[in-house]
Amino acid sequence: SIGVAQGVPITIRGMGFGNTGGELVCKQGFSEVILEVSTWSDETLVFNMPSKDQVFFNLLKLFIRTDNGLESNFVTVDRNSQWVNADALPFSCWHSSLIVYNGLIYAIQGGRGIDTRGESAVYNPATGLWRSMAAMPEPIIERPEDAALGLTENGSPAILIFSNYLDDATGIYRLNLVTEKWDRIPFPEGFPTDGLYDLDVVSMLEITGENVCYLSGGRNSSVLWKYDPAANTLEQLGSFSVASSLQSHSSFYVDRIGTRGAVCVAGGLAGQNTQCFDIATGRFNPPDADLPPLPGTLKGAADLNNNGVLWLIGGRLNNHLTNSTYYLEPSATQWTKGPSLL
Repeated sequence: SIGVAQGVPITIRGMGFGNTGGELVCKQGFSEVILEVSTWSDETLVFNMPSKDQVFFNLLKLFIRTDNGLESNFVTVDRNSQWVNADALPFSCWHSSLIVYNGLIYAIQGGRGIDTRGESAVYNPATGLWRSMAAMPEPIIERPEDAALGLTENGSPAILIFSNYLDDATGIYRLNLVTEKWDRIPFPEGFPTDGLYDLDVVSMLEITGENVCYLSGGRNSSVLWKYDPAANTLEQLGSFSVASSLQSHSSFYVDRIGTRGAVCVAGGLAGQNTQCFDIATGRFNPPDADLPPLPGTLKGAADLNNNGVLWLIGGRLNNHLTNSTYYLEPSATQWTKGPSLL
C-alpha cells in the first residue's frame, strides 16, 4: 500500500473468489476493514484503496468472508515486473538501514571508510522525492546494518539504531519520527556491552500492531532477542541452531507458521539454510522445516515480506556480488528468481 493514493483501483487475481459479491476484508493487526469492491468475479477482484486512517499498515492482508469465517488463498496485487530508477539518496551509503512507517521510507546512512556523517532522509512515494533529516549526534554509529521501529516510552514512533564494537558510540540512538530529533539511551540490561555487529531486526509495529522487535544474530552470535522499545527491556529467547554465527543473514516475520507466526532467518553464515522460531510455542523448529533452502549461499541481502511473499534482494550469492532477487510464494517449495536490479 506504500504510495498508493486513496480511491485508486487495485486489481487482485487468484482463483475461487466466487461469482457472487461478498465481503473483502483487510486485516489490520487485530482489527478489520471492509474494502469497497467495484468488480467481483471468480478470478479477479478490483477494490478501491482505502484512506490511511482506515489502513494504517503498509502490508495489506486480504481475506474473503465466508460462512466458515475469514478465508484467503493469498491473492497477489498486480505489480510491475521490472525495476525502475527512482530519486537518488541525498548521501552515499553502505551498511545502511531502511525503515517503512506510515507510508514513508526512512534511510539512515551507513558506511566505514567513506564520507559518513550519520545522515538520515525520508522518501515520499507520492512525490517520488527524498528529504534530508537531522544527522545523528556525535559520535555517530558508522554501520547501522539494520534498524528497529517502535514506540518510545512517550508513545512516539521512533527508529532505533544499535551501536556495535566498531563504533566509538555506545547505546541505542533513536530518531523521533514526530519531532525528527535524535536522542540516545543506554543498552538494556543483558545486552552485549559491545553491541551486536551485523544483526538483523524484525519490527512488529506495522505488521501486527505489537510494540515488539526481534533482534537476531550478529558477529559470533546466533541468539534471538525480544526487545521492548517503550520499556527498553530485552529478553533472550534462545539461539538458532542453523549456524553458530548469523552474520550477514536476513530475517522475516512469517504469519503462516504456528498460531502466532514465526521469526525466520535465512542465509548469511548459515549458507543456504533457513530456520524459524515459533512465537506461540517458544521453540526453534529444525532447519529448513518451514522454509526451503536458498538457491545458493546468500549474504547481505535485503529482505522483505510483501503480503506473505518473502523477498531477498541483492547481496553476495556464492561469494559474488549479485543484482539478483528471489521470492518465495506462501505455498511454494522452492525460491523463484525475480527481476534483476538495474
